[in-house]
Amino acid sequence: MIYGFTGPRDGMTGRQVDKVGMVLAGESPWPPAIAVHHGDCKGSDAQFHAVATGLRWSRDVWRVIHPPTYGGLRAGCVGDEIRPVKDYLTRNRNIVDECTALVAAPNIGPQRGHRSGTWYTIRYAAKMGRPTMLIWPDGRVEYRGPNVGDT
Repeated sequence: MIYGFTGPRDGMTGRQVDKVGMVLAGESPWPPAIAVHHGDCKGSDAQFHAVATGLRWSRDVWRVIHPPTYGGLRAGCVGDEIRPVKDYLTRNRNIVDECTALVAAPNIGPQRGHRSGTWYTIRYAAKMGRPTMLIWPDGRVEYRGPNVGDT
């Protein structure tokens, strides 16, 4: 499974981090990760990368980084591939375009996240028909879109 990831700059909760680890390891209804794509921002992307890197010690997980144009928010993650630097929204669309499913860790609901990059990416994944797993701050999981096996 090739997972894309989106989450807020202020980071994930401990429960979100734990659930992300379970998803990537295959301890959820979805298959384990063979590759991951993220946007290399401080906060959630850096946490996601740390989980994927930790998992890499037990099995091979390819890490693809999609850096943003504004370097002040970059986490500086080291991956197996680094895509060209792009503006935030283009980079977010590229992450969705290259994944088979999206893992999202929003910190607010869609009604408050109108200008949120995380919610922009979730909406784009829906438009593209990508299965999406939303992991809420309290650890609840919500599935949107087609079933993983249907893509």
